[in-house]
Amino acid sequence: MKPNIAPNSYFSGIPSYIKLDNLAKIELEFLEWYRINAPDYDATLPITFDILGCDEVVERTKLYEALKLEPTSKVLELGAGSGRDSEKLALGLNEDGFLVMQDISAEILQICRRKFEGLRSKNLIKCGFDFFLSNASEIPYADSSFDRIFHFGGLNTFGNISKALGEINRVAKDGAVVVIGDEGIAPWLKNSKFGNVLFATNSQYDAYPPLDKLPETSCDVSVRWFCSEAFYFISYTVRKNPRNNANFDLEIPGIRGGSPRKRFEGKLEGISPNLRDSVYRQALKEGVSRVEFIEKIFLEHLDRNE
Repeated sequence: MKPNIAPNSYFSGIPSYIKLDNLAKIELEFLEWYRINAPDYDATLPITFDILGCDEVVERTKLYEALKLEPTSKVLELGAGSGRDSEKLALGLNEDGFLVMQDISAEILQICRRKFEGLRSKNLIKCGFDFFLSNASEIPYADSSFDRIFHFGGLNTFGNISKALGEINRVAKDGAVVVIGDEGIAPWLKNSKFGNVLFATNSQYDAYPPLDKLPETSCDVSVRWFCSEAFYFISYTVRKNPRNNANFDLEIPGIRGGSPRKRFEGKLEGISPNLRDSVYRQALKEGVSRVEFIEKIFLEHLDRNE
């Protein structure tokens, strides 16, 4: 699998699509953070799970199960980081599967690449794999390229979450499964001592799952809190033509009448409340719906003028 856009540059052989002028302030801040902390990242990350009293392997396995990986899946992992999830994803793929790993930080993604080179030299993984650098809002792959898309741990720091989710659904195939998640304590714990201690430790725990930013092509959406309810993940299926079986022309019985389409598109302008109420009363008197009565008046008017 290859990108359909030429990179701007390369960093130690990894193609880069990053344009610094396009990055949001928070993305620039985390670029610097990873530049400094990448060497110690794998050693310090387990502290998060220790604080929460969780088993990291058990909790991350919940994400993989939600992804419903198949051996031949073409997978995009955004924010692959040092590859803590990447290795598990790769082990679930066979020689017909493929894993593409993205990150915004060259320093952290190089750690992931070194791990994969070691795994390949030991013949521990069968799938093909590749890497690229970008922000999550600019994915250099064609529409409908991937069967599965996975991200965990950086969603709250995306510079433009709406645009990133739009890109995710764009490069996902029809029927693709998406799993994304990050810090964000469950709403019922926001005012608890547990929550307040976490907020003092890391303000990102105050984040909400961005359900309002999902594209319209997101279906069968679910959100789950895990890791002592301090993290969330959203899972959903991408449908390129969702809800295309809706029948907005179905007439609705009752005094109001009309179809959903008529109720939305057929609004009359400049009608006084008194005239409106008079029409409603007359429709009720004649035992027809309001829409039927108005349509009757218009048809009679057209007949008289033909």
